[in-house]
Amino acid sequence: MTVTATPRTLSGVSTIERARLRLKAHPLALDAILAAGVLVCMVAGSFVDPHGEREVSWGLRTPDGLSLVLIALAAATLVFRRRAPMAVLALTGTFSLIESVTGDPRAPVAMSAVIALYTVASTTDRLTTWRVGLLTMTVLTGASMLAGPLPWYAQENLAIFAWTGMAAAAGDAVRSRRAYVDAIRERAERAERTREEEA
Repeated sequence: MTVTATPRTLSGVSTIERARLRLKAHPLALDAILAAGVLVCMVAGSFVDPHGEREVSWGLRTPDGLSLVLIALAAATLVFRRRAPMAVLALTGTFSLIESVTGDPRAPVAMSAVIALYTVASTTDRLTTWRVGLLTMTVLTGASMLAGPLPWYAQENLAIFAWTGMAAAAGDAVRSRRAYVDAIRERAERAERTREEEA
């Protein structure tokens, strides 16, 4: 059952709920907002030195041109994450792989692959989620450990491992919860129909 946002249904609804219904009616716009937020986070993260002496230092690092191009491409790809989740994961994973091997491994291009992996996990079955999740985790972490300029034990490499694993687990949990709620709703509707038929 889908809810359409009409003036009659929105009259008694709060402003936040109204905005949520409008965004739900336009998922591409919601994904564009998400992609813009991810772009801002990746660009900001690429200029930050997390290894400052006392605190995080801004402006001590400057990412190269390739890193900025890969960040922009990865963020733009996220706009289509609901329409083609596997293709978006493949593209963002490729951009992350290129960045971890050729550029500054601290440029957070992998953030886009983490979000794409979460989307795949929340829209597919558990077996596909764990296969794709393990593949993504192994390829990105292995490439940055073996071919990247940092030592294999660097925290940036371990962060890729941890974030990809958490994205797959979180997406799987969301999918399971959604299926559980749908099953409860369907049972309640079936019970209501049965009561009406008996009446």
